[in-house]
Amino acid sequence: MESKIQSAILTNTLPDVVNLNSNFAHLLTQSNAWLNLDTILSDSIKNQYLPNLWQASQVNGKSFWIPWYATTSITFANSQLFDILTPWR
Repeated sequence: MESKIQSAILTNTLPDVVNLNSNFAHLLTQSNAWLNLDTILSDSIKNQYLPNLWQASQVNGKSFWIPWYATTSITFANSQLFDILTPWR
């Protein structure tokens, strides 16, 4: 997918909407491939997002993508397993 997007930048055939990982999307802001969304989105739309989530869509204070999803990893563990696996505690 990344090579297709890079080719589309060179041929000026980028899709209107694309779902990319944030690291790759961030790299593409250096080539001015993305539209600065601050020019078309109102503050009322931006304020519908958690502030830190929206800030993650910004590079140098400019918004280049809309946060699509965010997750939190949660780990559950059976504490009795730790007693079995680490009897020296």
